[in-house]
Amino acid sequence: YFGYNLFHKFWTKHTRLLPPETG
Repeated sequence: YFGYNLFHKFWTKHTRLLPPETG
């Protein structure tokens, strides 16, 4: 959905880890 891509990029940029939903 809209916003997930932004969240994913933000998450990976600040935590350098994949979001739990992808696992």
